[in-house]
Amino acid sequence: LINQAVTAIEGLSEEYGLDYEYSSDGNDDYEENYSNMSQGYLPQKTNEMRLRYYRFYLSPKKAKVKNLVSLCDIAGEVYSDSTSLGEQIGYKHASGFLMVVDPFSSPLSVDDFRNEVKNDIEVGKYGYSNDSIDEVVNLLITTLENMFSSNSKKALGTNLAVVFSKGDIPGLDEKIGDAAVNAYMEANPKVTNRLDAQNAVCEKFLMDYGEFNFLNNIKTKFKTIQFFVSSSLGHNVDGTPFAPKGVEDPVLWLIDRASKNINLKQ
Repeated sequence: LINQAVTAIEGLSEEYGLDYEYSSDGNDDYEENYSNMSQGYLPQKTNEMRLRYYRFYLSPKKAKVKNLVSLCDIAGEVYSDSTSLGEQIGYKHASGFLMVVDPFSSPLSVDDFRNEVKNDIEVGKYGYSNDSIDEVVNLLITTLENMFSSNSKKALGTNLAVVFSKGDIPGLDEKIGDAAVNAYMEANPKVTNRLDAQNAVCEKFLMDYGEFNFLNNIKTKFKTIQFFVSSSLGHNVDGTPFAPKGVEDPVLWLIDRASKNINLKQ
């Protein structure tokens, strides 16, 4: 997702009237991953137990000061280990968080969505996480509260983009994708903002599959929440170039919320 988002933002920078410049720190693998994905190969799985930074400058044309954006990634195993997660002090300085949710993850869909589509597609080809999204977010929130010395009743002043991945799963578009958003806006003509409609259909999806605690926790603890649906690949690996969709939207939303110099609404 991060690699595809960085590539997409570079391609869109001129459209938004922004200067873009990638700034490798020598430790990322963006160039290698870009080359692999452009040929239809998967990037290397993140396996480091420390934050890896992908950095680029994104600034208004002729700006006197360049804005440095750092996207930080880490192995997913960290989120099931409170000790390892607590060591990631970089989180304390984050301007926002991007949380990726696998729509096939357990228990989100173990008895519901996954079973709904298993007769129509080979679910195993998409893979899925066995981690509970509710448990993961609880651990993250507890870790952040400890880092900020914040009590459990106080909200965290941080923006959160929640990204449903694997948007190319057949049947998912009608539940939380563009088709669902269009249908919701048609049924609710007073809703004119697609982001609001996106939130409505994604929240309904979570509630339909019993993720009340997850939804309540993130809405209670984070400053602003926006849901997104993306597909980093566009299709299962078959040797052809990937066709990502929606990968840049959550990153640009977070940048827009965090930067005083960049106003993407204009």
